[in-house]
Amino acid sequence: MPLAQLRAETEHAAEHAAGYEAETIAAAETAQTAVHPGMGAEISAATAAPGETTVARRIVLRRTTWERLSHLAEALEDTRGIDVTPMDVAVVALEAGLREVEEGLRNPNARKRASSSASSTQKRRKSKSGSTTRRRRALKLSDEERAQLEALLVDQRSTRARQRTIALWLGHTKRKVDTEHLRQLSVDYDAYNVANFAQNMKKDGACFKEKKDPDGRRMGWRLSKLGREKIKEMLGEALSPR
Repeated sequence: MPLAQLRAETEHAAEHAAGYEAETIAAAETAQTAVHPGMGAEISAATAAPGETTVARRIVLRRTTWERLSHLAEALEDTRGIDVTPMDVAVVALEAGLREVEEGLRNPNARKRASSSASSTQKRRKSKSGSTTRRRRALKLSDEERAQLEALLVDQRSTRARQRTIALWLGHTKRKVDTEHLRQLSVDYDAYNVANFAQNMKKDGACFKEKKDPDGRRMGWRLSKLGREKIKEMLGEALSPR
């Protein structure tokens, strides 16, 4: 995707962050630093504009930082339909953060004004619509509903299978698969993989029909005919006397 679009979307997403923390990224020479799997990342020229001079360097990230990058990449795909990798987001975030640090050195009050502006924008958006509050409202299940869902998950071993089962159950009992509710229950029942959450739904797309709002943002899914048949079969097997 064009670098300019990725930068614009990442900066737009960053505007909604609650507070801003400067991340310290330790640079490590490949020959001198042992990098554990999943903790190191190679910055490549994938997001460079044509004609730009690039260099390849290995950096070491805290695992929590990598998970945040993965979550942001997933959020961009969920809400904007933009297919990017965590490394793409890392490059843009690094460049954006560098610009902010440089601006802060030139004008100490700039960051304070930017933070105040972002906070005001977020408050205006919340006042216009209660959608933000609704999206964050936790899904509450009755004891009977939890027992039913847990019965379905007993024989599901993989993360993808558990996520698919939860989505099928939500679509059957709630008439739709809300993205945040699916994420919430996936976390509750050990079915959440931050890097593959959206991809799992695509892989099981035969069971679901994606729903989007007028702006093209993903709202969730409904069950397809195959999905409805599958969950009925699963419920029959899980709830039948053994």
